[in-house]
Amino acid sequence: MNRSALKRIGTIIIAAVVNLFRRMRKNDIRAVCASLFAVAAAMLMCTAVFAQGSGTKDDPYIVKDEAGFVYYCQQGGYVKVEAEELNIDSTQINIIKDLDLDMGNCVCTMDNGIFNRRIFINQANVTISSEKYGGICLTGSDDILFYVNLGSLTLNGGIYTNAAKRTIVGANSTITLNGTGALARSGELDSDVGIGVDDINISGGKLTVNNGWIHPYVNYMAGHPAFNSYPVVIENAGFEFNGSGISDIKITENTAAENIILRSGSFEHILVESSDYNISDLLDKDSYIAKYGEDRSLEKINADVKELTGDISNNYIIISPMKVSDADVSITPPKAGEMPDMAAVINTDGVTLYETEPVTWYKDGAIMKDSDVFEAGHRYGLSVWLQAQDGYRFATDESLSPEVAGSLNGEAAVINMAYEQEADKVIELSYDFGTLQKNILTDAEITINAPQAGNTPDFSPEITQGCVFKTPSTALGNSYWYNGIRWFDESESVYMKPEDKFVKGHDYTLQLNFKADDFTAFNIKNAAINGHSVDVYGSSEIRIEYTFKEGLMGDVDKNGFVDEADAAVLMKYITGIEPVLSELQLEAAKVTDNEKDKPDMLDVIAILKIVENSL
Repeated sequence: MNRSALKRIGTIIIAAVVNLFRRMRKNDIRAVCASLFAVAAAMLMCTAVFAQGSGTKDDPYIVKDEAGFVYYCQQGGYVKVEAEELNIDSTQINIIKDLDLDMGNCVCTMDNGIFNRRIFINQANVTISSEKYGGICLTGSDDILFYVNLGSLTLNGGIYTNAAKRTIVGANSTITLNGTGALARSGELDSDVGIGVDDINISGGKLTVNNGWIHPYVNYMAGHPAFNSYPVVIENAGFEFNGSGISDIKITENTAAENIILRSGSFEHILVESSDYNISDLLDKDSYIAKYGEDRSLEKINADVKELTGDISNNYIIISPMKVSDADVSITPPKAGEMPDMAAVINTDGVTLYETEPVTWYKDGAIMKDSDVFEAGHRYGLSVWLQAQDGYRFATDESLSPEVAGSLNGEAAVINMAYEQEADKVIELSYDFGTLQKNILTDAEITINAPQAGNTPDFSPEITQGCVFKTPSTALGNSYWYNGIRWFDESESVYMKPEDKFVKGHDYTLQLNFKADDFTAFNIKNAAINGHSVDVYGSSEIRIEYTFKEGLMGDVDKNGFVDEADAAVLMKYITGIEPVLSELQLEAAKVTDNEKDKPDMLDVIAILKIVENSL
C-alpha cells in the first residue's frame, strides 16, 4: 500500500471517529482515545520508513513530508526538515526522547485535531532551530502548541504562534528562546536567527529569553489574526529576560523575587501580584526602567510599583549597564636602567584606572617605588586596578567573580578580584614579565661637532643610550684620551689636547672607545659617526674611528670655515644653478654620508646644523 492510500484511509478513519465522538458520552470518549492514538501512530510509522539518515548529528534523519515529520520527531535524535511547507492535521506529536530538530525555512502548520496538546514533550530535551521565517504555527484550534513536562525546550530562531490559545506551556521545565535578531511587529525578521513567540505560561522550572519577541499580534506564517492576548505568566518559576521585547508579563503571587532577573529589553505591561516586592526588585544591579518622553529622550520611570502599563507605540525599556567582558591595557614594559611606568593606558571603552594608586610594580615579589630602577636578573610583575565607568559593569559569573578576558600590550593577562571591591565595578589585571634580561644593543650612533677652523675639539659627543665612553686600558699613560675620546691631527701627526684648535686645511681623525652600561649587553653590528658608517672593532669594548677630510666637513666653498654660505653653495649645486663643484668640494659636502654618489638636501640641513652648533 502506498503512502497516498494510507493517508486517504487515515482521513476516512479519523472522520468516522470524530463523527462517532459526537454521539458518545465523555467517559466513552476517554476510553477509546488511547486505541485511536495507537492506530494513528502505527499508520504514521508505515509512511515514514523511507526517510534518509541515521539520526546522528553528522547524519540526521531527512524528512520531506508530514508523516516523516511526525514519526521522526517522536523517534528522537537529529532530524532535518527539507520542505518549504508542512500541514499536519489531527495529530499529536509525543516526544519522550531527546530531539534536535532543524526546521530550516520550513513553515509547519498544525490544525483540526482532537488533542489539546499538539507537541507534547515529556521528560525529554528538545532543541528546534529555524532560519528566517521558518517555524511552527497552530491555527483554528483551542489547543496548546508546545506542552513541556519535566523536560526542556530550546527554540533557536524562527516564529512560533497559536491563534487561539497558549503557544508554550511548561511544567517544571526549562524553556529557552535564543535569537540574535529581533522580530518586528510587522512580522519582519532583521536577521536569519531572530525569534518570535506568541505567549508562554511556565509553572516551575525556568524561562530564559535571549533577544526574542513575545507578542500576540499576528500569525505571520498563516496570515490569520491572533485572537489570544495571554500574558507571559511566571508561576513559582525562574525567569531571565535578556531582550528584546515582551508585550505582557505577569509574575504570580507565589513566585520569589530572587528567581526573576530583568536584564534588558522592553515591555508594554508588567504586573507583580506578590506583596513582598515591586518591579524594581526584579531588575539587574544598577538597572532602571525608562520610557521615551515627548522629545524622544529617555526618562527614568519609578519602578517601585506593582504594575506598569504602557502602549504599543511607546514601550517601557529596561536600561542596564553595558557589560565589559574584555579589558586591554598598554604600559611601557620593564627596561633595564629605566624607572617603572606609572601611567597605564586603557584601550577599552567604559573602563578607566582606579581612582587611587591603580598601578603597582613588583620586583621579586616586593612592591617597587616610583623612583626605583629596573635591573637585569630580577623578576618583575605588574598589577593594574581597573574601574568600570558609569553605565558600564564588568561581566561576572554566577558566583559573582570576574568573567573578563584581560590583555596587556596585546598579551594575555590575568584578571582577579580586587581586594574588598565588587567584581562588577573594580577588577585587578596582573601580568608577570618574568626575569628581566639586559638590553641587547646592535647599533651605535655618535653625534659630535665636526672640525671647524678656530674651534677646539669636541670631547662630549652624544652616543646611543646604553653606551658609556671609556678610556682603553691599552693606552700608555692614558695619553691624549679624554673620557674615551681622542682626536688626531693627520697633517701634523700629533694628538690634540682639549685646548688645541683646528687648523684650516688639516685632516683630523676621531677615535672613540666605549663599553656597555650596567643594563646593556653588546652585540654591536653597525656604528656611525655623524651619519657616516664606520668599522666596528671589539666586542665587550668597542672602538671606532673616522677621518674628517680637509678637516672641515661642510666647507663646500673651501674658505676654511663652515657657515651659511656653504649651505647656499650646495643648494645652488643641487638645484642646478651652480653645477660645477670640484671633487674636494663634493666630498666636503657629503656631511651625512660620505659613501653616497652626490650630496643632497640632507647635507644642506646638516651644514646648517653645524653652523647653529658653532654659534
